[in-house]
Amino acid sequence: MRFFILALFLFVITSVFGQATLPVKDTFLTRNSLPTGYSHTGLGTDYSGPKLNFDNTGDSLIIFINAAPGPLTFSLGTNDTFTLDTLSSTTVFQVLQSVNGTTYDTVATIGDGTSFIRGEKYINSLGIATRYIKFYFTNKDTGTNLSLFRIFIDTLGGVPVRLTRFHGNVVNDGVSLTWTTASETNNSHFEIYKSLDGQNFFKIGRREGAGNSNAIKHYNFVDSKVEVLQYYRLKQVDFDNGYEYSPIVSIRADNIKLDFVKETAEDLIISADKNTRILITNQTGQVLMNKEILSETIIKKSMFSHGVFIVQVANQEGIQTLKWVNMQ
Repeated sequence: MRFFILALFLFVITSVFGQATLPVKDTFLTRNSLPTGYSHTGLGTDYSGPKLNFDNTGDSLIIFINAAPGPLTFSLGTNDTFTLDTLSSTTVFQVLQSVNGTTYDTVATIGDGTSFIRGEKYINSLGIATRYIKFYFTNKDTGTNLSLFRIFIDTLGGVPVRLTRFHGNVVNDGVSLTWTTASETNNSHFEIYKSLDGQNFFKIGRREGAGNSNAIKHYNFVDSKVEVLQYYRLKQVDFDNGYEYSPIVSIRADNIKLDFVKETAEDLIISADKNTRILITNQTGQVLMNKEILSETIIKKSMFSHGVFIVQVANQEGIQTLKWVNMQ
């Protein structure tokens, strides 16, 4: 499945450890998942329901998520008051984030005498590579415990691959395609597709994906068969065979040299691997030949009189026009 349900894993780090599996994109209560000794008692009619008490300085809750986080919403209450007022500057509650679970950066500081500590909180500044969210009771005011409950963590849709760039340009040996990903989840590989009309695509290559990665990854593929105009897109394939297509990019190669016509002593040889039209005119513009071919065609010079002729060969790859002097 392209958009799949991601499991969130909860680790409570205190003197006693507890663990629970949480649903994604759904409010969770700490019901049946608290370590021994933690209260399930509600906080009255407004803040009833299971909660996690932060009784001592240093108490913390760490949540691991296996997808890029979106907005974070949670509620805080206090055990000794139900009024929405500021607490002493010695009471501080922090929310931190980490990529590796070891080094944390502060996202928000709540309390410290300048902000309401009780109520619903909303944070929309988590980093795309964040995988650990830590709730931390930094300083405790005398007689004041905090209660954390009703946590909601959104994710960015469970997108397996965040493609940040897909670009192509003409180089000496063909068309160079480059693309960049900011993160990858469950990514098996990329398939490269090409089209000559922007509608019908065919596969021309493959590049292996990074599997699971939070680092920026760069990819490259060179298409050696250059046309005047071509279209490309990527097919990103998951390990479970889910897939998604990238936006289409178009590449023009106006200066490429076409070589549809080869001349021998007696013949003109017109190469064609798709629908190709041949137009031969004399210097006055009179049409002497106008036909469509599907494969390589030999035109006998003896069919034409002596003189100068204009030969034009056109197909989806482009148009080649040349002057032919028939001496036969």
